[in-house]
Amino acid sequence: MNYLEVNATEQQSPASLLTKLEDIYQQIVSSKESSFNNRQLCDKLVASAFLQTSINLAGLENLPSHSGHIFLLNHHKVNPFYTLANGFQITLDTHILSSVLATQYPNITSARVVRSGRYDECAHQNYFDKFSYIMVNTVESDPQASANPSNQSQFQSFYQSAAEEISIGNNLILCPEGTSYQCEDSPGAFKAGAFKLATMLKPEPLIIPVSIVHFDKVFGEFSPAMTFHQPFRMTDRIAVADRQTLAAFILSFQQEYSDYIAQTRARLLTRSTVK
Repeated sequence: MNYLEVNATEQQSPASLLTKLEDIYQQIVSSKESSFNNRQLCDKLVASAFLQTSINLAGLENLPSHSGHIFLLNHHKVNPFYTLANGFQITLDTHILSSVLATQYPNITSARVVRSGRYDECAHQNYFDKFSYIMVNTVESDPQASANPSNQSQFQSFYQSAAEEISIGNNLILCPEGTSYQCEDSPGAFKAGAFKLATMLKPEPLIIPVSIVHFDKVFGEFSPAMTFHQPFRMTDRIAVADRQTLAAFILSFQQEYSDYIAQTRARLLTRSTVK
């Protein structure tokens, strides 16, 4: 099943998509609405912007019937072509995932974990401030900042914000790599934060793995694909959540995730051969 199934002759040009991304940025930063309304507005704008871009989706039957869960996504860099005039890049994979989830859960929104902007990234901060997402400091935010998962004060703040989002039924979109990669280098090493969070939240949320390929490319020249995989709970995978057990699980799950990505890539190749 495709998110937006269009013929090659109907697909918009990369330049047209870039213009629409510029419009999304301007509408969001100029909005006076609440963060909830801005999230919903952005989901609608993204769906409209990609109306003439074919994105291959699979596994939608794995989406839970109700919301309030964690969606894990391997995270791709944005192609330089889609850099806005002010130097900002709208993260295509997480925005599209949020837009897809909005069609399944129209009465809630998806929250994300976003790195804090550097002092010189005004466009980044002006944009993400409109959504009240969960902001964290990483080495990309500030090379001097501690991005160590053992930073208890940062994790506690992250946990409290995430718990609030889940408690009201919102979904969380988390990227366990902690940064973005080129498609061929993904998945990078997984960090523990998302999995530790899942063991602490009550009631325990489902984790839905989402694998992507080609979201770092120029759309139209390559076919992006996204697959929703079988949900699970951490208690399905580990008996205790101590550091050693969690670390062993993460190593194993990262290999599992590599297989998910390979399956998504193979599906695209098969589809291309059939055509």
